[in-house]
Amino acid sequence: MAAKVLVVEDDELTRFLMGEMCRALGLDCEIVADGQNCLDRLQAGPVDFDLVLMDLHMPRVSGLEATKAIRNSADYFVKALPVVAVTADTHWHERSQYEPHGFDSVLPKPVEMDALTAIVALYTGQNIGIESPSRTV
Repeated sequence: MAAKVLVVEDDELTRFLMGEMCRALGLDCEIVADGQNCLDRLQAGPVDFDLVLMDLHMPRVSGLEATKAIRNSADYFVKALPVVAVTADTHWHERSQYEPHGFDSVLPKPVEMDALTAIVALYTGQNIGIESPSRTV
């Protein structure tokens, strides 16, 4: 069974490209446009996902706010979900920056296929393969 990833991203082009990359890896991917949509989706079915890829800067509810809500959730399955920050902000690429905010790791933008593959394998335990040429988001 394919790992299921929730991609949380406000930029339309990045949503499209991340979805394509996930599908190329054989992942079951669902995409939402902001942190509030993420929280709503997790409330509806938290055990549906193996990993959350969370953009940091979004309208309504930011990635920081959404991740804080995830970590403070009363639902064990929501609270335990691995959440990876996806950002071009280089200061977030240090563990000392992202860990205190509840993120398990960081995936730098532009997202490279090898980095996405490694993150997904690390947090889902699945050996995944590329079905199409490498792309960068």
